[in-house]
Parts: sequence; structure tokens; C-alpha cells
Amino acid sequence: MIIAVFSDIHGNLPALELAIKDAGKVEKYFFLGDVVNYGPWSNECVQLIETIDNAFKILGNHEVY
Repeated sequence: MIIAVFSDIHGNLPALELAIKDAGKVEKYFFLGDVVNYGPWSNECVQLIETIDNAFKILGNHEVY
């Protein structure tokens, strides 16, 4: 199984989009938290991740805040 693991995105949508593109053909995505905060695109990052069907998501401390 080919997986991609992401963490500490912190609202950086351009970097997230590029990382997903560069991951290529992936069977499962793991998002290990801290998707939001710091960067200006926190909402957009969450929305993008929600469109990925084969994604496993864990809340980080920044999502809890």
C-alpha cells in the first residue's frame, strides 16, 4: 500500500497542494494534525482535506484550540 503522511500544515495551502500533487498515486492519506493556525489559509486547508475520500485524520493541539 502506498501512503502519504502529512503533519503540521498550519494553514499553508500552497504547500499542502504541492505536497499532495508531488505524492502522486496514493492509496491512503494520513493527516497527523495541526492543519490550522499560523498560515492565512486554515479554512481552505481543512476544506481540501475534507474532499479526499481515502484520508485518515487526527486532531492536533491546534485544532483543539
